Amino acid sequence: MSDFYYSETLLKLKQIASSSVPSDGDLAFVKQNISDAVCAEFFFYRLKTPVWLNWLIECGRFNTVPPPEKLEDGSIRFPNWPELQYLENICMVVPDQVVNVIIGFPPTDNRYVFYIIIDIAEKIPPEKSINLAPKVCEFIESKYGIDHYRFLRVLAKWAKVGTFDQLAGLLSRLLEFKPDPAAEEKIQRRKENPNDYFTSLEPQPGMHSHEYKEFIDIILPVLLRTMPTQLVELLIKITARMIDHKMHPDQRKDKTYTDDWSEIWCRRLVEDEDSLDNSPELLVKALTHSCAAVYENDPDNIQKLDQQLAKQRWKVFERIRQYLFGKYPDQADKEAVRAYILGYPHYDEYEYPFEFQKMLRAACIQFGDELLTEPERNQIFDTILSSPSKERFKEWMGDRYTEEKYEQRKDYFQRKQLLPFRPILFGQYEKRLQELEALASEYISDEDYSPVGKSEGGIVSEVSPKPKDELLKLSDPELLKFINSWNNGRRDYGDGLKEINVHGLSHAFQAACAEVILRDSRRLGFWVNSLSQITRPVYVKVLVASMEQIIKEGVQEHIADYLVFCAKVLDLPQLKTETSFRGDESDAEPRDWTSSRRAVCDLISTCLSKETEISIDYAAKILALLGRLCLQPDPDLDQGRRIMVNDGEMHPFTDAINNARSRAWEELFAYAEWKRRHDKTVNLSDAWAVIRQRIDSDCDLPLTLPEYAMLGRCYVHFFILKEKPVAKELKPALFPEYNQDAWSVAFTNFLAGSRAHPEFFDWFKDDYIRALDSFNNAFQAEWDHQNLIKSVGDGLFLYYLWDLIPEDGPDALLKKYYESTKFDTAHWDKLLSSTGFMFGRTSKPLSAAMEQRVHSFLEWRISEGCKKELTEFTHWLEATCFDQRWLLGVFSKILDLIANEHFELLFTFEALARNTEVCLDVVLDCLQKISVIFAGKYMHPPEEQVMKILRAGFASTDSDILDKARCCRENLLKARRFEFLNVGSADE
Repeated sequence: MSDFYYSETLLKLKQIASSSVPSDGDLAFVKQNISDAVCAEFFFYRLKTPVWLNWLIECGRFNTVPPPEKLEDGSIRFPNWPELQYLENICMVVPDQVVNVIIGFPPTDNRYVFYIIIDIAEKIPPEKSINLAPKVCEFIESKYGIDHYRFLRVLAKWAKVGTFDQLAGLLSRLLEFKPDPAAEEKIQRRKENPNDYFTSLEPQPGMHSHEYKEFIDIILPVLLRTMPTQLVELLIKITARMIDHKMHPDQRKDKTYTDDWSEIWCRRLVEDEDSLDNSPELLVKALTHSCAAVYENDPDNIQKLDQQLAKQRWKVFERIRQYLFGKYPDQADKEAVRAYILGYPHYDEYEYPFEFQKMLRAACIQFGDELLTEPERNQIFDTILSSPSKERFKEWMGDRYTEEKYEQRKDYFQRKQLLPFRPILFGQYEKRLQELEALASEYISDEDYSPVGKSEGGIVSEVSPKPKDELLKLSDPELLKFINSWNNGRRDYGDGLKEINVHGLSHAFQAACAEVILRDSRRLGFWVNSLSQITRPVYVKVLVASMEQIIKEGVQEHIADYLVFCAKVLDLPQLKTETSFRGDESDAEPRDWTSSRRAVCDLISTCLSKETEISIDYAAKILALLGRLCLQPDPDLDQGRRIMVNDGEMHPFTDAINNARSRAWEELFAYAEWKRRHDKTVNLSDAWAVIRQRIDSDCDLPLTLPEYAMLGRCYVHFFILKEKPVAKELKPALFPEYNQDAWSVAFTNFLAGSRAHPEFFDWFKDDYIRALDSFNNAFQAEWDHQNLIKSVGDGLFLYYLWDLIPEDGPDALLKKYYESTKFDTAHWDKLLSSTGFMFGRTSKPLSAAMEQRVHSFLEWRISEGCKKELTEFTHWLEATCFDQRWLLGVFSKILDLIANEHFELLFTFEALARNTEVCLDVVLDCLQKISVIFAGKYMHPPEEQVMKILRAGFASTDSDILDKARCCRENLLKARRFEFLNVGSADE
C-alpha cells in the first residue's frame, strides 16, 4: 500500500462518484477499496446516481448493519453506515426501490440508522414512506431509545394518508406505558408497610414526557380527523393498561376495586393546562378530547363509544362518561345519568365530584322534572337537608367545635349540594336554597367542587398592611405602637401570591424612614431614644439600613446621631441559646439581634468606603463601634456553631463573611486604610490595639476559625499600609503554629487574599514548608484544602521563577511540592495548567535567567513522564513571551509522550497557525504528530487554521517540509477530514 493511499485513492473515488455510468474498471476499483471504512464513507456520501443500487445489492452491501459499539468509558457509539447515506442521496429519484431495500434491513439497535431512515421518509411521498412504519416500530423497541422528535413530522404526514391498520402497531408502541422500573422494590415495601405513601407505582411512556406531549398535540388532531372511532378504541385500551400498571397486584386481583386515584394525578379531564411531567394525565386528556370529537363529528358511534367506556373497570372512565353527559346533555343516555344520580352514596357526607356535579346540573336543565320522579327527588333532598352529621363534625373539629361553626358548615354544605338540582327543586327544598343564597356572601362555581382546579404558582411577595404614605401619617409614638403590636399575618384575599406580614411592614417602614423620618432631626431623636421599646429586631435592622441608605446618598448631616443609635444597638442583649436555633427577626420573642448587628457592620462599611468618604472627625466613634463588634461575645462563633453549611463541609471564610464579629475585622483594616487616605503619615496604633486586645492572654474570647480566616485574608493589608513591624509582631498570633487548624485556615486565606510577592517569601517560607509537610490524603479528605494545595503550588512556582528557591537540595521547595502531592497527581495537572495561563497573559519577554529556569522546569517535568499532567501544556502555547521555536519544540517532545491521552486541540491549532511564518518545520512536525495521534479517529480541528498550515507546507521548496505536509494531509484524510483532500493538488 502506498504511503499516501488515501490521498490517491480518494481522488480516484471522487472521480468515479461523479461519473454517470461506471465502467467495469470503476466497479472493480470501488469493490477493492470500499472495504476500507474511510474510503466507504468518502465514496457513498458523494454517490448520487441510482445506477449503482442493484450492483450494491448484489454485492451484499445492505445485508449487515453496523451494530452499536461500547467504548472503553462505558458509553455507546452508534457508527454511521455510508451505504445508507447513499440511499438517502437517491431516495427522491427511486423511492420505491429505496423503501424495499430498507424494509429488508436486518433488525438493529443502531440509532444512527433510524435517524437516516426518518430523514429518507421525510423526503419521499408519505404514501410510499408509510411502508416503513413496521421498520420504525422495530426501533421504538430499541434498548437504547430514540429521539422521538425526529419523526413527528413524518408521522403527521402518515396520519393523513395511512389507514388505521397501517398505523395501529406504531401508534400503540408510541402511546403505550411501561411498568414502573422500581415496581418490584415498591411492591415489596408495600407488603412490609401498607401505609408507605412512597410505594405508588408510576408507569412511564417509552419517550420523555415533553416528547409525549408533542406527539399528542401534533399527531392526534390529524388522526381525529381521519379515524376518530378507531383512535378512541385504541386510547381506551392503552389508558386501561396504563392504570393497570399503576395498581399493586392485590388491587388488580380484587375485581371490585375500581379507585384509580385519578382525581390526584388528573384533577381535570380537559380544562387545566397540561402538566408536562405527568404523562398519564396527558393520555387521559387526549382520550377525553378524542371522545368529545366522536360526540361532535361521529354521532352514529356515540352509543358504541359509551358502551366501551361503561365496560371499563377504572374510575377515570366513569369520570369521562360523566364529563361527556354534562357537555353533551342532548346526546346523553338518560338512564345512565339516572343510574349515576340514584346510585351516588354520599349526598349526606361528601361534596360532589367535579364531573358528577357538571353532569347533574346539565341533566337537570336538559330533562327537567322527567329526570327523577318526585319520590326519588324527595329521598335525595331530604338526605341533603338532614346533613351534615353533627357528630362527625364535632369529631373532626375537636376543641374548635362551636354551634356557630356547625351552622355555618351546614348552610354551606346544603347550599353546595342543592345548587346543581336548582332546575328541579320544588316546595321546601326550593325555598331552602333561596334562603341559603340570600345569606351567602360568596359565589359557588364549578371550580369549587372537588378536586379543586388549577393551582397558582409563582414568587410570593411580602406586602405591608399599610403602605408607606399611610405610615407617614402616623405620629412617631403611633407608628412605634403600630409596628410593635401588628402581627396579623395573612394572604391577600385577592391575590394568593401576596402575603401581608411583618416583613412586608418592615419594607414600608424602611422606605418611610429612609425618605422622611430619619432625615428629620426631631423625629430621628425620637427613634434613637426609643430603641429599647422596639420589640421586633427586624425594625431595628431596617432603621440601621435606612441610615446606611441616607449616608450612601452623600447626606452626612445626621451621621453622629446614626452612630449613637448603632452604639445602642450593640448594647442590646444577645440571644443565648445552646443550639443554632433562633427565632425569626420578625418575632417579638425570642429577640435575636443578630441581623441588627450585621446591619451596623454594613453601615460602618459604607462610612469607610471610597465612594462615601465621610469626615475623619467620626474616626473615634467608628473605631469604638468596631472595637465593640470585635470584642463582644458572639454565641455562634464562641460555641463553634456553623453559620453557613455547604455540602456538609466547613468553609470558615464563608462563615466569616456572614457573621458581624468576624466581618468587623475586615472593617478594622478598612478603617486603617480610610485614615491613611486622609493622612498618609497618621499613626494606626489605635486600630492595631483592637487586635492586640483580642490576642492578649487575659482575653476571655480566643479567636475562632472564621476569625482566623478573615484575619489571614486581611493580613496582606499590613504590607499595603507599610506596617511591617506590626505584621511581624502579630504574625505568631494570627498564624499560630501551636494550633494546626487555626494556622491552616489563616494561611489558606492569606494565600487566597494575596498574590505571591518576593517580599513575602522570607516571611512565609516556614509556612510553605509546614503546608508541604501536612499534605496527604487524610488532610485533603478532612478539610476542603484544594485551594490551599493549589495556592501553595502556584506560589512556589513563582518563587522558583524568581530564583528564591533552588532547583535541587533541601530547600528545593518546588520539588518538595511535587513529592508531597504525589498522592493525587491531579494537582500537578492544575499547576502546569495555571502556569501556562499565567504566561499566556504575560506580554513582555522573560529575563534570560527566568527563561533558563523555565527550561529546566519543563525538562524535569517531561523526564518525569506524567502523561496526564503533560496534556495541560497546551495552555502554554498561548504564551508569546517565549521563543516560539523553543516552545513548539517542547510541545513536539510532549506529543511523543501523550499519544493516547485526550488533550485540548483549540489552543494547539491557534498556536501552530500563528507560527507558520516563524518556524514552519516545527509547526508541521507538531501537526504531523497530532494527525498521527488522531488518525483513524474522528477529529475536528479548525479548518481555516489547518488549511493555512498545509498550504504553507505545500508552498515550500524544502523537500522535508513537503513530505511532512503530505503526511499530515494523509493522516487528516484517515481521520475523515476530507475537506483537506485537494490541498496541495492541482484541483485546489
